[in-house]
Amino acid sequence: MQKMRKISIDEAREIARSGKREASVLQRFEKYWTALAEGEAGKLKVKDSREGFRVRANLKRSAKSLEIRGEIRKRGNEVLFWKEPTIPSKSARAKVRTS
Repeated sequence: MQKMRKISIDEAREIARSGKREASVLQRFEKYWTALAEGEAGKLKVKDSREGFRVRANLKRSAKSLEIRGEIRKRGNEVLFWKEPTIPSKSARAKVRTS
C-alpha cells in the first residue's frame, strides 16, 4: 500500500508547476490576469482555432491557480477575458446580515 504524506496547498501547487516549460507558460498567463484592473478586459489575438483553444485553456488554468473567477470568450481569432466579481460565500453573507 502507498503511504500518504500531508503537505501544504502552496507546496502542492509548486510541485504541480514543476515542469519548466509548463511553469513559464502558466506564469505568463497569470500575468495577463494580474495586469487587469477592475472593469478592464484583455484581448489576445490568435493565429487559428487550435491556438485559440490552447490560449483559452491556459487562461482557465491560470485563473484557477490564482483563484480568480473569470470569464473567457473566443470570438474568431480573438480570445477575450475579464474578471468576474466574487460572490461571497453563504457563511460570509450570513455574517454580514447578523452584524
